[in-house]
Amino acid sequence: MTFPDLAAPVSRTSGALWRRWVGAFVIGEFVGFIPPAVTGALLASLGASDAVLVAGLTVAGAGEGAALGTAQALVLGARWPALSRRRWVEATAASAAVAWLVGMGGSALATGVDVPPVVAVAVLAPSALLALAAMGFLQWRVLRTVVPDSARWVPVNTGAWLVGVMIPVVALSAVPNSWPLLVHVMVAVASAVAMGLVVGSITGLTLESLAGESLAGESLNSESLKGDGGRSSVPPLSTRLTLAVRFALTAISCFVVVNVIVGLAALPPASFYRWLLTVDISPEPLRLFLLAAAAAPAYLIFALLFMLLSAETSRLLGWRPPRRAELTIAELPPELLDWARYSIMNHLVHVVAGIVFRSTPIWVWYMRLNGARVGRHVWINSLQVGDDCLLDLGDDVVIGAGVHLSAHTVENGRVLLAPVILGPGTTVGVGAHVGIGVETGEGTQIGAMSVVPKHARLEPHTTYVGIPARPLPATEP
Repeated sequence: MTFPDLAAPVSRTSGALWRRWVGAFVIGEFVGFIPPAVTGALLASLGASDAVLVAGLTVAGAGEGAALGTAQALVLGARWPALSRRRWVEATAASAAVAWLVGMGGSALATGVDVPPVVAVAVLAPSALLALAAMGFLQWRVLRTVVPDSARWVPVNTGAWLVGVMIPVVALSAVPNSWPLLVHVMVAVASAVAMGLVVGSITGLTLESLAGESLAGESLNSESLKGDGGRSSVPPLSTRLTLAVRFALTAISCFVVVNVIVGLAALPPASFYRWLLTVDISPEPLRLFLLAAAAAPAYLIFALLFMLLSAETSRLLGWRPPRRAELTIAELPPELLDWARYSIMNHLVHVVAGIVFRSTPIWVWYMRLNGARVGRHVWINSLQVGDDCLLDLGDDVVIGAGVHLSAHTVENGRVLLAPVILGPGTTVGVGAHVGIGVETGEGTQIGAMSVVPKHARLEPHTTYVGIPARPLPATEP
């Protein structure tokens, strides 16, 4: 087995830092996990008390952290010479000791004290999560001295360890206590290497992304990037992986939130149906009729709750885009992802409830909940009105059937956002198209099938028709 020279200068080509980092993790865990494995197996075979076992593994765990931190510091020091290797090793060793103390101490406490499982989980789970987060936090305090915008290291590192620690836990629990000490040590070390490979692979992606951003910042001040000669049209591997992670997290968050909302909205009608099935109704045809007749009110209740929960959830989670922005799709900025989540939730409401409630005050109520600024006596007869939180509709506004009105457009790989403001008394005819950033005056009339270009300003008490929409000559009332 050949180990790389961790202290050698790290190449700045894509993937080099990631490979060195994964290698450091594997080496660090291979060397560092031997003391805890030997200590734990030896103390267990001697029948040591829980207190002695926890204390011994905490000290040995600090040694594991020191070995891992030393291997990592060699790679980081080669990339960022200004980083304090000593502080990095100290942070890693201290956090590893805390993790071993919480993990082994909590396990010993749970098995030694007769408490309900629910209480044990409620107490130990947050403690274990905080212990795992300690390493990311302490390391970040060192890393930020050379990479200022590196706060995401904490959640990524925590999540990676949350996945990685399950490997030795499962592996060691599968080995019977009656097996020889050497087997326990070999299984522990092998599972530690596997853990290092998994955690190193996950955190290495973020580390290389941070290095790429740091390198980009350095390159902006160099003479080699004057003009376009030093730029590459293909983003580096780390950037592509970061974008893939952002996209995946957005999709997963939408899936989870939508499922929760659907479940909560469907709970009352489902409970009602469950109760109705238990009611003894005769004759049987009457029972079947009542079950069928209950479908309509049950669906209306579900649709109303879905509208309410989706709008409030989007607001509470901050899934609302800025009022004005130009967002590059290829970069997947957070504002674009917020707009995407908001649009997905809005579209689902249109599909589930829009066909039932459009052209009613309930639909206007939903748009208000969803962020639209809507006046009194507003009538909306179109499901192609989107981006509610970017709409300002004055009193007595009428939007006809089939009107396409939204506050976003896509041009040259960018999503452009700008609010649409319709003054009091504005009427938008059937099938008209209103672009982003349009603003109308009081009493403006937009004819059927007309197209109002983006950012147009329409005069009050004027009728506009055509493609593009133009004002008609003024006539006497």
